[in-house]
Amino acid sequence: MGINLGGVINGIQTYLPRMVERAEGGHIVNTASGAGLAASGGGVLYHTAKFAVVGLSEALYTELQMVGIGVSVLCPGPVATDIIERTRKAQPRVGDPLSGEKLKQADDLYAMMTAILKSGVSPDTVGQMVLTAVQENQLYVHTDRMM
Repeated sequence: MGINLGGVINGIQTYLPRMVERAEGGHIVNTASGAGLAASGGGVLYHTAKFAVVGLSEALYTELQMVGIGVSVLCPGPVATDIIERTRKAQPRVGDPLSGEKLKQADDLYAMMTAILKSGVSPDTVGQMVLTAVQENQLYVHTDRMM
């Protein structure tokens, strides 16, 4: 909750007052997730945080129109990055080693998640989608082909 929702709130609290004070318009882009639009089981707190980011963005979109500040919320599906590998490498080694069965389950999950991300859109494509949303003042940025 602290990073997934609190980080968005901190960014808004830091920059929005300055944008309003400058009175030159601007645009806020918040990052949620496809998980902020439809719960898919598991990760209750993650879904809760991402739904909150979507709701916050929707409310700001309406309220900030009168001061010329746009809002977009990025709701990505799979994006072809190496985040799974980098996260796995960064995790501290604590506790007892996993049993053979648990290690196989972890490896299978890692392989599945890596394959899902590889099938996703490229980071450059996501960047272009966000740029277009800012230029056209679109509220939602969906990267998933199913959305």
